[in-house]
Amino acid sequence: VHRLEQIVMAPLTSWDVAGQVDPSAAGVWVADAGQLAKICAIGVRIRKGVAIHGIALNVPNDLSFFDLIVPCGLAGRAVTSLGKLLGERCPSMQAVKAGVARCFLDAFGNAPEPDVKAYPPPAGYSASHSAAEVSAFDVRACASPHPPRS
Repeated sequence: VHRLEQIVMAPLTSWDVAGQVDPSAAGVWVADAGQLAKICAIGVRIRKGVAIHGIALNVPNDLSFFDLIVPCGLAGRAVTSLGKLLGERCPSMQAVKAGVARCFLDAFGNAPEPDVKAYPPPAGYSASHSAAEVSAFDVRACASPHPPRS
């Protein structure tokens, strides 16, 4: 989970957004209107000994839907998005996906190859971006300047 936080924070710097962690709540947080606001939720599920991780980075979404729920079970905590923070300078969804994917590959690219036959992808799965699309995205700092939390 901490590595996923670092992976999300790294490409945010490309858009001059300083992500940070909050020791009391998983995810990526940024300064917004004088308070910390969650810009990325991270989820984990473990089933039959297999961990599945997911991230939800708010890019150009309608934040009013968060008024209908208690996001991540954190009452009174703000939620924000790249769209809200950057306005017209907000990167496209494709650019954000490519940036996060590039940093993900940098973080996990040297990991041993998994036995993909043991865990086949779900029916209908297809990769969103080719390797060329991902590597074409230039992120200023995939090696996050923030040290991992212990």
